[in-house]
Amino acid sequence: MHRALPLVFLISAFCLSERALKAVEFWEPAETHAVIIGVTRWEADLTKYPRRHRKDEELRDLLVQLGTPPKQISLLIDNEATLASIRHAIESTLEATNSESTLLVYYAGHGWRVGDDFCFANYDAVLGKKNLKTTWRVSELAEVVHNKFNGKLAVFLGDCCHSGGMRLAVERLSERNVPSLSLTSATKATTSTGNWTFTQCVLDAFSGLPLMDINRDGAITLGELGTEVSNTMLHIEGQQSDFYSSGTDNDLVICKTDKRLNNSKDLKFPLGSYV
Repeated sequence: MHRALPLVFLISAFCLSERALKAVEFWEPAETHAVIIGVTRWEADLTKYPRRHRKDEELRDLLVQLGTPPKQISLLIDNEATLASIRHAIESTLEATNSESTLLVYYAGHGWRVGDDFCFANYDAVLGKKNLKTTWRVSELAEVVHNKFNGKLAVFLGDCCHSGGMRLAVERLSERNVPSLSLTSATKATTSTGNWTFTQCVLDAFSGLPLMDINRDGAITLGELGTEVSNTMLHIEGQQSDFYSSGTDNDLVICKTDKRLNNSKDLKFPLGSYV
C-alpha cells in the first residue's frame, strides 16, 4: 500500500450468539472497547508517513471525550505496534467485552494483498512471501474476533492500501449472526492515499460535524458516514473506498449534531456539495 496512516480500523463489534438479532439504534461510547493501531515507521524498508497532525491519536482522545473509559482503549503507535503487542491488545480487549459491548478496531499504515488474505504491516514485520507469519493478517483478526468477541456490534475501520480486506472479519462474524461492518479508505483491490482524509471523515462523524448530517435531521447515522466517506475519497483523493456490512442498520445513530444547517433556496449548490 502507499498509505495507511490512521485507522485500523477501528473495530466495533456486536455479538448476539443464539439470540434473535436485535437492532442497535445508537452507538454507545461508554460500552465501546477499542483497539487503535497507527504505524508511520517500520523496521523494514517501507515508506514512512508524516507524524505531524496524526489522526490515530485524535481518534483515541475523541473517544475518551465522548465517554469511552480510557482503560477500554488500547492505543499502539509506531514501535509500540509490534505483532506481539497487537495480538495481546486484541485478545485482552475481546476478553473484556460483554453482551452490551461494541468493538472498535482501527488500523492505519501499510497494507497489501497476498492471495485471498491481506497483510497490515506491524512495526516489526519482515517483508517477503516467506515471512508472512511475521505480519498481522486480516484472516487472523477475523478468526480471533469470531471465536472470542462477546459483544453486540463490531466495526472495523482501515486507512491503508487494500484495507477493504477487512470485510473478511465481517463475513466471518456473519456466521454467528453478529452484526458487524467494515468501513475503509480503499477496496480489497486498490491502493490508498498517504493523507489522513478517511480518518478525518470518521472523526467528523463522531464529533457531530453538522455537514455530515446529509438529511439535516440533527443526527449523523452510519449510512450518512458511509456516503460521506465514499464522496470524500472519490472527489478529494480520486479513489474508491469500501463499506461492507452484515446485520447492521444504516440508521444507527453515531452522533447527534449540536446545530442544524439550513440550505437557502438561493444557493446554487447545497451546503456540503462537492463541486
